[in-house]
Amino acid sequence: MNLYILSRTDYVGYDEYDSFVMCAESEEEARKFQPNGKEFTDELYQGSWTKNICDVHCVLIGAASEKVRKGVVIASFNAG
Repeated sequence: MNLYILSRTDYVGYDEYDSFVMCAESEEEARKFQPNGKEFTDELYQGSWTKNICDVHCVLIGAASEKVRKGVVIASFNAG
């Protein structure tokens, strides 16, 4: 498993996430998730993450320890 940092490239306002670290098998899998841990779909959009997956920058930051489970490791939220 790998660790990826996903960050928004669009405008980030108050009460929205700007980035998160995800443990996943691949970049494609990491991009399927939102910082709240739910899968990225229009139906689950709750207004705290970008609406457009094209506005997400994803970078491999390293290999995860075997003890780290798949999913969101940590997220950055801009409280207002």
